[in-house]
Amino acid sequence: MYKAAGSGFPQRGDFPFPREYRGVYAERRRESGFQLYNALKIPRGDKLAYPRQALGEFQFLWSAPRRRCDYR
Repeated sequence: MYKAAGSGFPQRGDFPFPREYRGVYAERRRESGFQLYNALKIPRGDKLAYPRQALGEFQFLWSAPRRRCDYR
């Protein structure tokens, strides 16, 4: 999965990704993006750093230790 995510090709998910956000959803998405990149010291407009960061998040997600939950 990590290799596919880093391939640079468009990914297809189980659900279609919204083409655009409107209203409060667009504002929240934009503000959270600004906060994320500011916290990571990624300057606005650094188009090369954005996909690198997304791939790093993907790698972290799948490399994190996982526990088996056994609910009996």
